[in-house]
Amino acid sequence: MILEFTNDHASYVVTKPMHQSQVVLSKNEKTTTFRIDVVLNYELEREILGFGECVKVLSPRLLISKIKRRLEQTFSQYETKEEMDIK
Repeated sequence: MILEFTNDHASYVVTKPMHQSQVVLSKNEKTTTFRIDVVLNYELEREILGFGECVKVLSPRLLISKIKRRLEQTFSQYETKEEMDIK
């Protein structure tokens, strides 16, 4: 799995790795990209979601879809009736 973190959170991920297989693939002025070799599971999804807007899943596609769906469901809980009526 490939995860891209904003650099302000990447330092945390470096000091507290998500998994022992974690390696840094690349780093630029804004983000750091990590690879971890793990089996997809609910706990991993929760950990990724816990980083909020500071992480982006780059692969695998299945995990991208799952995270995106869960974030859409979360967002929908905060829509007001007026916002829903506009749509």
